[in-house]
Amino acid sequence: MIIAIVIAAAVLILIGTGLIGGASRDRPGVPVRRDQELHRRVRSADAEVHAEYRAARRAMNIAAGQSWRNLVD
Repeated sequence: MIIAIVIAAAVLILIGTGLIGGASRDRPGVPVRRDQELHRRVRSADAEVHAEYRAARRAMNIAAGQSWRNLVD
């Protein structure tokens, strides 16, 4: 499940940066403000996914009795 979340976040980032689906500057009629808002939302979603991933990883390490691995993070 975590891998699916990370992949979804990566796709959102690629869409937000314009690597998938064409860049917004090449599409007439798309305001720059809307593009910037989308980029901000994608970065925010990516940060949330990363925080959730780290929390899940820490919980998994604790449950497995390997909490020392959390020191690396």
